[in-house]
Amino acid sequence: MNILLPVAARLGVEYEHPEHRRMNKVWRAVRDCLLKRVKEQGLVYLPHPTPEYLKSSDPKIRQAAERRYVSYNKRAVHVPMCRRTRSGLIGQVNQRPPLVKLPEQLELYKRQMSIRGSACTVWLP
Repeated sequence: MNILLPVAARLGVEYEHPEHRRMNKVWRAVRDCLLKRVKEQGLVYLPHPTPEYLKSSDPKIRQAAERRYVSYNKRAVHVPMCRRTRSGLIGQVNQRPPLVKLPEQLELYKRQMSIRGSACTVWLP
């Protein structure tokens, strides 16, 4: 019996779809932004201002560079745009259509307000 299985089923549970692998960095960045972990991640999101000093053979220069980065990271400001965007999108998804009450004489306009047949709810803010 020759049954054709999807690629993922043939490759086992360890298989990771290429698109999932590609998007994983983006999802991790969004997750870090939402959980306010951007500063904790350090060099992942905030590059070192003088990386060449970290490679120095002089330990004093390396320590000064590390102190400089810690100070740089403390001063960095993270604006929670992901959180605001998520909040706005959730509001749009859960938004209900407006309840429109009209007198009987205008009931026709509730369904067809314009010449092209659009409903009156289209014209409401």
